[in-house]
Amino acid sequence: MQKVWLVFPVVVGVAYILLAGGDDADAVVRVPFEPDLSRPLPRIAICGAGISGLTLAGVLSKTIGRGTHITIFERADVDQDQGYGLDLDEHGQEALARAGVYHKYWNISKPRSDSMAVYPLRGDDPILMWFRPKLLQRWFPSLFAARPETNRGALRDVLLESIADHPLVEVRYETTVADARPTPSEAGGVLAELLDKSGASLGTYDLVVDATGVHSPLRKYRVNDDTGKTRTGELAIHGVINHPENVFGERLLERFGVHGSLFLVGQGYELIIQRFGAGREDNRTAVFYILPSDEETVYRELGIDKPTSRQGGIMTDAVRLGRVKELVLRDMNGKFDPIYNDIIRGLDRVTVRSFVTHGTTTLKPEAEVRLPLICVGDSQRNCGLGAGGILAMHDCLDLADHLKDQTIFSQEGVVNWGPLRDLEQVMLERKTETHEEMMEMRLGIIKRRADGDTSLSWDLLANPGVGQTVLRTFLPTISRWWNSWYEYELRHGVAGSDVDSPIYPSVKEVWDEVVASSDAGYGRSSENRNMFRRFL
Repeated sequence: MQKVWLVFPVVVGVAYILLAGGDDADAVVRVPFEPDLSRPLPRIAICGAGISGLTLAGVLSKTIGRGTHITIFERADVDQDQGYGLDLDEHGQEALARAGVYHKYWNISKPRSDSMAVYPLRGDDPILMWFRPKLLQRWFPSLFAARPETNRGALRDVLLESIADHPLVEVRYETTVADARPTPSEAGGVLAELLDKSGASLGTYDLVVDATGVHSPLRKYRVNDDTGKTRTGELAIHGVINHPENVFGERLLERFGVHGSLFLVGQGYELIIQRFGAGREDNRTAVFYILPSDEETVYRELGIDKPTSRQGGIMTDAVRLGRVKELVLRDMNGKFDPIYNDIIRGLDRVTVRSFVTHGTTTLKPEAEVRLPLICVGDSQRNCGLGAGGILAMHDCLDLADHLKDQTIFSQEGVVNWGPLRDLEQVMLERKTETHEEMMEMRLGIIKRRADGDTSLSWDLLANPGVGQTVLRTFLPTISRWWNSWYEYELRHGVAGSDVDSPIYPSVKEVWDEVVASSDAGYGRSSENRNMFRRFL
């Protein structure tokens, strides 16, 4: 081991308690709800009760909830499957803090899951170990703060809890928003009347936030996209292994180890396994196998009728599950080290889903916009697997900040669109940038099956020219050094983040404000104080 690991700087902290103590320190402090009756209460509709829609509702309920009706529409029932994991970045964690639920973050996240081992399809030596070094976490928390995998279902539950007792926030399940039309308001503005699949009215609203995702029925009213929703030519076999320690062989279990994710990559092939359990004892692991195909072709090969609903597409029965396993194992045969077959054999459930994306997207000119509508997340533009949820939460955080501005709604409840239209452009620009990066990276790998060579090549990692030369020269050395650092932390049991790891400074600042404010409806309990001491 290099000598550098023998010396570590001494980090001296000043301990202090931000939350007041006293006889009532463990009591939950709540302020009676008193609506602002000095003006008509604006009505906001949020279409979609997924993570982003509920995040927005949770934040708004703590900021403008005293003076605003918020109705959330969700086409599915309350038990709708939420998918797997989500590694919340700084903005996502800040949104949880603003929604008043950050104290439950580690209850719904998998400790030490923000580390990843990247391996070739065959071979015992890793290409790269990605992790967040303890030293850098303490020195640069704004860059290396804890970012574990958070369970989407558990995240949905805590967000619902954050709005459950709010008298002006309502969630309407099994209610599909299929369309919208403008209608004049008495104040001289324009309202949006939402319609269900039969054309019946779901009410009129001063502002509609579309968080329904890539299949949005309202997107067409806000953006220009000549291509529209389209398939990329690839699909993912999504699956879950409930107890990997019971089905993985010794070599695979040792290789997966405590990593949050194991990423196997070669030209034309990708297999990813990722822990997403809610809490330390929950070992559920998601599996993603990428194929250059489409759903119709795959279901035809499987001899299975294509499901007509999302719930029907979750295959747990022995017949369908067995056929999917056989198909994937045939595709892997001769390309992957046989130890990875246990990943597929151990699947407890699986779905087959095509990658769907949007074409080139621009905002409609103001003169063409007839609805008080703003799209967030994939409703505005899809960014590809692994990025949409994070950007959607960023959108909702920014939107909530804008909506709490007293000038957004006039005394009559009419929306001031200037700042919101500027925000829409910012949101679209960051999605466009991410979309281009994701599509270039993912499609560059998966479309290279033709020559049969599955090894990684430098042109997959950088454009020809100087970039490849730099990578050839420096990347192997940097990778070996970085991997050695990871192995050191792994041997000392500190690889990956847990509840004691530093958090983003901006999140800490917001959470301090939320906990200290009785207006947030949040109490000064001993659980919160103890957690915050560990963070600080």
